[in-house]
Amino acid sequence: MNPTLTRKNRSRCIPTPSGRRTEITSNDIYGVFEPLSRHAQLTTKQLVAYDRRYATKTRNRLTALFHEEGQWLGRLGQEVKLANYLAHDEIHRLEADAAQLLITKGVIPNAQWVFHVRIGGHSTTPSRIIRLTHDHMASHIVLDIEIGARDDEAARFINHIEIVQAAPEATRALRNPLRIPGPETAGATKWIEPDALFALGSR
Repeated sequence: MNPTLTRKNRSRCIPTPSGRRTEITSNDIYGVFEPLSRHAQLTTKQLVAYDRRYATKTRNRLTALFHEEGQWLGRLGQEVKLANYLAHDEIHRLEADAAQLLITKGVIPNAQWVFHVRIGGHSTTPSRIIRLTHDHMASHIVLDIEIGARDDEAARFINHIEIVQAAPEATRALRNPLRIPGPETAGATKWIEPDALFALGSR
């Protein structure tokens, strides 16, 4: 990639570092990377709603982190061309460097199951569009509840990573602790997995 490309000319779907170093901040870690460690993907609007910074600031940071040297944020547009992509909200995913930073900082545990229990990304329907729609719905509902519970200590939002971390060691040793074995049924999966798991206070 040509390092002299300006921000205005950079591709929306291919990372093109500008040569300037973007310092990763605590707000980036907890406002962008941490929720993406719990969701298979989130749109720009979802991350703007979740992050506590001004909307413009968050949008600018998402762009900077996507184009930063290394593997921090991915965009679905890198893998699949969506219809009317110019008007479609960007869909972001956590990349390897961001995941390692979360582990190093102790934000998420260094365990295989963390990335197998993310909200979304588990549907087996042949249609990728239906899978994305389902994942978006599940994440949208859970994020709305989490944001709504922020200022209510009695209804503190407890995410699925916290719940699994508090589970017995045998549960934490499973590749996917949220999969519940189901009865043998011809033509059906042999397990059931919730779209999302969380608690509000003691509920």
